[in-house]
Amino acid sequence: MFRKILLVVFVLSFYFQVNAQTIFPSYYYQNDMEFSTPGTSLFGLSGFNNPAELVYQPYPNIYLTWNDLKSDFNDFNNWGVFTSIPNLGFGIRNQTSNDFSVIDYKISTAFGSDVFSAGFGYGWSSGDVSIFNRANIFTIGTIFRPTSFLSFSLMGNLPSEGENEGIIGAGIRPLSNYNITLFGDYTFTKDKTPEKIKWSAGAIVEPLDGLRLIGRYLDGKSFNVGVQLGFGSLGLSSISHFDEDSKYSYNTYGIRIGANDRNILDIFNGKDNYAEINLIGGLKYQNYKLFDNTKTLLNVIEQLDAVKNDKSISGIAINLSGVNINKEILWELREKLREIKSYNKKVY
Repeated sequence: MFRKILLVVFVLSFYFQVNAQTIFPSYYYQNDMEFSTPGTSLFGLSGFNNPAELVYQPYPNIYLTWNDLKSDFNDFNNWGVFTSIPNLGFGIRNQTSNDFSVIDYKISTAFGSDVFSAGFGYGWSSGDVSIFNRANIFTIGTIFRPTSFLSFSLMGNLPSEGENEGIIGAGIRPLSNYNITLFGDYTFTKDKTPEKIKWSAGAIVEPLDGLRLIGRYLDGKSFNVGVQLGFGSLGLSSISHFDEDSKYSYNTYGIRIGANDRNILDIFNGKDNYAEINLIGGLKYQNYKLFDNTKTLLNVIEQLDAVKNDKSISGIAINLSGVNINKEILWELREKLREIKSYNKKVY
């Protein structure tokens, strides 16, 4: 595991020594339509910024976003469409200014596990490429999650022309659940000019399931505040951007369809549904094919995953009376229950 991480760090460091003049498309330009550091929120831009986050998006998803920068709400001069299926993402972003326009495309893929993932992306552009100073770009990224409440990420943007760019990011959930997430990122290049954005930091607060409030501070020059509303397979979002003088600049809007999210309307249901698992009789890694009804760890893990992903279930009650479990199985069971609790579900 650590060899993989060291290898990625070495490759990124090597590429960032190349002399060049500009960075484009830069990380913070691409990240303009994303709420937080990639990998720290439930849904991102389908691997557009960090391809490694595709590993954590196992269901098809599509996200349409646009902003009213130097335009009206319904002009669609600056928009993006980001889609994903398991381990594969494709994004399109359009920018229009002074009768010129460019469209950026990126295809990404990723592999890995819940603990460590890596991904690769390739981007190209069409339209007034020279006006917007575009270049084909190769993106690599990793995400390392040693625990359910801590993550680290590495990203590299390697354009065919211009300056290479590296980004490190981190996220932490101080309460060990999704109610509060703190995040930050930092860019490094060889010829970074002082006026460019170098870092950002912010927080995601989810006081109610499906209601997320986000704030992000960008290197002392500007800040964003936003809100996300989850309605199961549908999501709505809005980001307000403010300049270095704290004056409102423009808004970014988004509509997401696809993978299930926590549903803010569940607060009106008024009922708590709990699943039950009875572990009387012990728990094994595997049982005999005949005349052995002992539960296996795999069966229980599958049931717990179903509880975790079922938005209609508020928690789980486990009967451990007289149970006989070895230390290794008990540790795996405890880690899975911690994961369930991180989804704000109760465990009894």
